[in-house]
Amino acid sequence: MPKRRISLILPVMITIIALPATLSLLYYRVTGDPTMQPLSVTKSSLEAHQDPDGTRGILVQINWGKKSNSPSTPAAVQEALDKTLTTYAVDYRINLIDTPGDKVQIYFLVNASKIGPYRISNVASGIPAALAALRQSARN
Repeated sequence: MPKRRISLILPVMITIIALPATLSLLYYRVTGDPTMQPLSVTKSSLEAHQDPDGTRGILVQINWGKKSNSPSTPAAVQEALDKTLTTYAVDYRINLIDTPGDKVQIYFLVNASKIGPYRISNVASGIPAALAALRQSARN
């Protein structure tokens, strides 16, 4: 009797343990959504995955004028935006573009929406708008 009970319990335990990962892998293979790939989601794999329409998540574009007299540095602005957007747990990418002139302008691009330009001093007010656009695009 105990041998038969063990032979029934063992396959049930293996199925219970392996089923979530198997279903997750199956969903990933069918849809290509990297967030459902079991045990291997990293930030770099999420950045590498792009939707057919373009960037997945929020693209932050910093246009930094070559003659800018801003007290901030491009690296400091990128780091501040990186820390802020990380707290919201969304996919994002930050691109720094050198532009002629002395203006520093920051845009948030979410699918077809272009939010901005913002100056460094009020860039924080653009983040909620970008998050709202991202949520709206996820619903569609």
